[in-house]
Amino acid sequence: MNHNFESETVFYGHLQSWATLFDQAGYSLVVVICYRLLLSDILNAGRSKAYDYAADYYRHLERLDEKIENYQSLTDWSEFKDQLEQKHGRKYSFWNRL
Repeated sequence: MNHNFESETVFYGHLQSWATLFDQAGYSLVVVICYRLLLSDILNAGRSKAYDYAADYYRHLERLDEKIENYQSLTDWSEFKDQLEQKHGRKYSFWNRL
């Protein structure tokens, strides 16, 4: 199953709310999906004004990786991070925020 986390429309408010709710409920893998969608959408669209938020999502994903033993059909954090670097490595203003 291929999960590339690219979408036509992302409803930020919903995804942020879901991430908070699922995090409180202990569903870390669902939280990962929400943050990956948010992060990927910002970087794919090149929304440099939102790179601070993207950096926050990246840091959340990094912390969540410590909680997740099995990513099931999702790529693990290391692979996802590599994919981000390959695709968005030239977005220095994002990477400098980390």
